[in-house]
Amino acid sequence: MEQVFYFDLNDRELLFYKYKQEIEDMIIRNKNHVAKFLIRIVKLILFYPNKIKEGVCNEEGTLQIFIKDRIKRVFYVSSSKITSVCFPFYIATDRKKYIIKYLDILIDEQKLICIEKLINDGNLFDKMRINGEILDLQIEIESALEDIVGEFHLQDRVVKEVMRLYLELLILEDGYIRFEEDETREHPKIHPRFHFDIFYTNGATFKLGASNKTTLSSFLDLLNLKTECFYLQK
Repeated sequence: MEQVFYFDLNDRELLFYKYKQEIEDMIIRNKNHVAKFLIRIVKLILFYPNKIKEGVCNEEGTLQIFIKDRIKRVFYVSSSKITSVCFPFYIATDRKKYIIKYLDILIDEQKLICIEKLINDGNLFDKMRINGEILDLQIEIESALEDIVGEFHLQDRVVKEVMRLYLELLILEDGYIRFEEDETREHPKIHPRFHFDIFYTNGATFKLGASNKTTLSSFLDLLNLKTECFYLQK
C-alpha cells in the first residue's frame, strides 16, 4: 500500500514546535538515536492524524513519510539538511484513524511508553558487553521495565512484544543517509559545501560531494530503484 504524506512541523501549536526542535537538534550517532527518531514519528502519526498532509513537500521544517516504489523511508527537511532513515513500520487507515504495526506487533500507547522508557534510560545495546562478558539483554530490559510493568499492569504478552520491538529496532538496517549544505566548514576537496553523509559512526561514515543543493524530490529520485540511476563522476 502506498503511503506518501508529511507533517508541517512549523505548525504554530506549541507541541509541534517542541517536536521540530527535538528532531532538528537530534544528532544521530547510534542505534538508540535512530530508535528515538522513529518512535517520535510513530507518536505523531498515531496522536495527530489530523495534521497529516498528503503528497511530497520540499519546504523546510517538514517530516516526510514515503512508502512507495520499494522505498520505505522517513525524511526530515531543515534549512541546510535532509536526514533520512528506513521506516520499518506498516501503516493502515481505518475511518481516518491510523494503525501502525511492526511485523505482527500492533503499536499502541502502552508500548510507546515502554519503548520510550527503554530508549531514554540509555542504550541497553551498549550494556551487552561489560568487562568482556556478554550480558543477557532480556534481563536488562525486564529490569528497566519493572516499574512501568507494575504501574500499567502489563500482561506478559505485552512485555514480550515490547522487548521484541526494542531489539528489532536495535538491529534494524536503518539505511541512514543525510544531505547537508555546510558553508562554515567548506573545503573544496575535503569537505564540500554540498555533500551526502553515508552512515553515522566515525569508523564507517564517508562523504559524497554534490555540485549543488538538492531538494527532497531529487533525494527521492536518487533513492528510487525504479527511476534512472545516478552516476558518480570525477
